[in-house]
Amino acid sequence: MQEDVQNQVVEQPAADSIYASEHAHEYSAKEILKHSKHIRNKRSPIFTVFWVIVFVLVSAWVITLLYSLFWMVAGSLKDNYDFYFNKFGFPEFKMIAWDNYSKAFNNLYVTVTVSSGDRRNIYFEELLFNTLYITLVSAFLSVFIPAIMGYVAAKYKFWFNKVINFIVVFSIVVPIGNALSSMLQVLQVTGLYDNMILGTIIMRCGFIGTNYLFMISAFKGISDDYMDAAFIDGAGHFRVLFLIMFPMIKNVFMMFFLLQLIAWWNTWDFTYIYMPTHPNLAQAVYNVQFSLEPALQSKPVQLAVCIFVLVPAFVLFICFRDSIMQQVSFGGLKG
Repeated sequence: MQEDVQNQVVEQPAADSIYASEHAHEYSAKEILKHSKHIRNKRSPIFTVFWVIVFVLVSAWVITLLYSLFWMVAGSLKDNYDFYFNKFGFPEFKMIAWDNYSKAFNNLYVTVTVSSGDRRNIYFEELLFNTLYITLVSAFLSVFIPAIMGYVAAKYKFWFNKVINFIVVFSIVVPIGNALSSMLQVLQVTGLYDNMILGTIIMRCGFIGTNYLFMISAFKGISDDYMDAAFIDGAGHFRVLFLIMFPMIKNVFMMFFLLQLIAWWNTWDFTYIYMPTHPNLAQAVYNVQFSLEPALQSKPVQLAVCIFVLVPAFVLFICFRDSIMQQVSFGGLKG
């Protein structure tokens, strides 16, 4: 009995010491966390002033962009008199010229010279078809082909990878715009010049560009164990690529595809140079400044044309802004 009491007396301080040590450990961890937060939140005066200057400059830049859009929309709803005497304000409600948009739609066309030498006008319906075809095909191939090349360069090790990477980086750093004349000659000899259906496909089947660098980086971020497991189960190279690897970079692929859609929707020089008889809406907007059509001489109508073509790209960005701005992540394998 006395031995049990002594054991309890001896064990009680031991228990207290264990509790005290655990409590001290927990307390020190909280103190360390608090101290680290204090260090992270501590800012020197120079650092604070720098970020204030950056915030002011970026805010001013954003305000100028938003005001430009506001001015374009407001100007498109004015008549000529209100536009010249009220350049920077809202249009008066009674003087809103909604017919500017009807004038823009009815007078938006591009005059082209066909092979027979005759001239004909390309109106909105055909302009829209050309725009949709060129935009969808170019946007898809501009991402799909670099993705294929990026996958091969990232997952299959061979000496020519370094040569491909060097060519891509060299073409990005060194301006090669002087190759335009030779490109036109090649297209004319091969029959691809002014061939919207086949010419667009062939010209976009290239991988050189920044999209290739992003895609090769995306595939390098995926473990090779997925491929090895699929090959062990009997999957072929194409099945691994399209059923395993491509779904894992679908967020990256869709992000760049949407960005390419917006970029190609607003591209006018491609049809202007390579497809002269197949203009798109962006080229029609570009030609408005040179138009001799009386209705298009009005600045508000010209602004209405810009709004008319801007809306689809703006709506596309609003609908898929989360897909464009979302964080891209990859899965992992359990150990």
